[in-house]
Amino acid sequence: MGSADATFPGDVGTATQAPMDLKMLAIQLEFAGFRERENLARQTAQEATPSDLAGVATFLTHKNASVRLGAVEILGQSSYRDAIPALTELARNGRGDERVFAIRALSRLATPRDTALRSLAQQWAREADEFVQIQARTLLAAVSSENLLPAAPTAPVAKPTPVAAESLAHEMLAATSDTERLKVLEALRALDDAPLTVALALIIQRGNASATGMAAGLVRARLANLTDGDAELQRILEDARTRHTTSPAATEALDLALITVATGDALARVCTRAHEQDNDLAQALLARLDRLRGAELASCADVLTSALLQRPERTSRFVSLLVRAIPELREGPRGRVKDLALRLVETLAPDGAPDENDLQLARLLQSTVKAGDALPMRLLGRLERGSRVAAHEAVLLLCARCATEEAARKLVSYLADPVESLRTRARELATSFQSTTARLELKPDGTAEITPIYRAPNGELLEVGQGSLRLASTGDAYVLDARGQPVRAADTPHGGCQCCARPRALVRQGRELPRCPQSGEPHLVDGKAQLLREHPLGRCRNCESIRPLKREGERVVCPVCRREHVLSGGAYMARPGAAPSHSSESPASRSLDDALPTPPSRDDLKLIEPPIARAMAANIFLVGKAEGRVWCGSGVIIARDGEHVLCLTNRHVVEEEGQAAELRALTLSGEKVPIQIEWVAPHDVDLALVSCQLRNPDAVTVMELGQGACLVGSPLFAIGNPMGLNWSYSSGALSAFRRWENKSGLELQWLQTQTPVGPGSSGGGLYHADGHLVGIITFIVASQVGGDAHFALSMSSIRETLHRDDVSWRAKRIIPLLEGPPLA
Repeated sequence: MGSADATFPGDVGTATQAPMDLKMLAIQLEFAGFRERENLARQTAQEATPSDLAGVATFLTHKNASVRLGAVEILGQSSYRDAIPALTELARNGRGDERVFAIRALSRLATPRDTALRSLAQQWAREADEFVQIQARTLLAAVSSENLLPAAPTAPVAKPTPVAAESLAHEMLAATSDTERLKVLEALRALDDAPLTVALALIIQRGNASATGMAAGLVRARLANLTDGDAELQRILEDARTRHTTSPAATEALDLALITVATGDALARVCTRAHEQDNDLAQALLARLDRLRGAELASCADVLTSALLQRPERTSRFVSLLVRAIPELREGPRGRVKDLALRLVETLAPDGAPDENDLQLARLLQSTVKAGDALPMRLLGRLERGSRVAAHEAVLLLCARCATEEAARKLVSYLADPVESLRTRARELATSFQSTTARLELKPDGTAEITPIYRAPNGELLEVGQGSLRLASTGDAYVLDARGQPVRAADTPHGGCQCCARPRALVRQGRELPRCPQSGEPHLVDGKAQLLREHPLGRCRNCESIRPLKREGERVVCPVCRREHVLSGGAYMARPGAAPSHSSESPASRSLDDALPTPPSRDDLKLIEPPIARAMAANIFLVGKAEGRVWCGSGVIIARDGEHVLCLTNRHVVEEEGQAAELRALTLSGEKVPIQIEWVAPHDVDLALVSCQLRNPDAVTVMELGQGACLVGSPLFAIGNPMGLNWSYSSGALSAFRRWENKSGLELQWLQTQTPVGPGSSGGGLYHADGHLVGIITFIVASQVGGDAHFALSMSSIRETLHRDDVSWRAKRIIPLLEGPPLA
């Protein structure tokens, strides 16, 4: 697998397969995000020979964590059992995600013959880390089998009676260890379906997380043949799923059971959680949905649409289901599916190599777009980079469906294609081409003539110029809306684009720049002249302005919010954490208390969910002042000694160019107090500890420094004070783990997240959805046109730093805080 060729997975190869370019694969894995790494692993596992996979197995000891994780994923998706010893070693001695994914890979490769893994699986299933527990239980199931039990006696054995079934259920409920429960589970396997259903329902209704998970596993293994489902069992499983939300092992087993036996509305409710499920669960759900037909599949379309929007990496599987559901959908759901497809197109890298997801998206759009709709140019551009004929046929079909002037030109370009089948198909579609905006005429010599036809709403023909449409009688400029209909440019919010042959009305979502609905190109708007992304100064990232920055002498400022910007990383960035203005005084002349805002009211706090409220109570609003500049930041309370509390934050929040700043803090309870710097991390680690004394320390939360357990895809939330907006909550997911060396050569682990943060969030907490702290928000890598990446220093690196420096506070070592049990 050399450099990224413009081909699709599944293309026919040559008879002799060249060895895989392992060096290039390592580079691709190192710089791939989670979605890219998953797709790359899937494709590599499909194409690799045993010799290639032996080379991949050597990556398990690679110095880069992303390469190691990629190798684990590749091996787990292959059938290369020779990797089991190396994966076992990584599962024994690895840490964090590497260990969890190594156990998962083992569960996919292992068979009942791998008896040496049984004791390890049992040991790992008893660990405190629930993520390890989940995968260990799956591994235990893979290496266990009824075939390994002693042979059954030749004499007939009486089946247990219903009374015996109920007795077994109560025995399971009374068991105090997993060993006892596993013995009862083997006895339950001997029951017929009817008494087994009764026994399992009783266990799932009353059992703890462990018993419920085992019973749900047996539901999946034995009761998948329920032809019409069992409504009562489905209800019991759903109730248990709600009751055991704090146990990932139990919820996974219950979800798998529901996927196996649920029908109708119950299955649709399972689909609502599709975006939360890991890949194994999602594959099980999709396999179940593949068996649905007609209206039953259509009933799941809306929830599948929502799930796909949150997990676009599953495009190829989800889209195939939605394509099948389209004929059964009414106009409303069909329109939502179309909007989803267009939003997914916007996430594509415009210069990326095509993959199977692109072809699936094209199929979905072919089923939903109408004549006059804008061509999805970003998708078409990717498809045309591939050599697969099916991709180019998808381009032709989209052109025929949209039937715009641009579509006609694209069809004509294929009349001279070197592939005969594509030339023939293009001619067929051009012959039947019908459009309200263009006439396509094929000439006897094989050429074609396109005549654009655009009319104003009053029926008057528009004059067609180079990149323009005008009404001759008034001189008014016109643009095309999302349906390809001409509208007056003056009647649109942002005018027309400057990237298409016929300008399209720019559209805007949230704080993003206005974009062309056809090409996806973002546009800065300066007065009446639209500017594409290559503006030398870019835009302001701290307000909703769509105007470019401008120079005022030596300063670069936003013309709307007037915030000054400085050059950082090749882009102009707002000065970090500038405090919001609460008076007409200049920042240098105001007191720090004047820069502190008003905390949320008691009524506001009543409207906050408990995990979020707890995290907010641990957050402090920090204001710093140095060298005539005032800024704001955040901190997290991590320890308390009487009225004194200790807070974790970033070094850059408490210093200005290496000099300690004057600091004040505001707590959620409204106390304004001076802050003292206790410690700043050495070796260019962006961490610091600050302390303060509170009159009412019981009004704040002390956040434990646990292990920071999370997986890529885990739901996260942040609490901070972005741009001075105090105690702000935002949510997202973990995008990737990154390991980078800092200026001192120290390797640190960073959490890349979709969770939006801003200047002033620095030093605030990044939390798992269940409320435990996973990192400290530290920096943003900003783009001039959107797509910012947000990073937090991981809990593992924070703990390592505090351990390494052996930090003390109030004559007590901080290390004991870190030695307690990790958060569940």
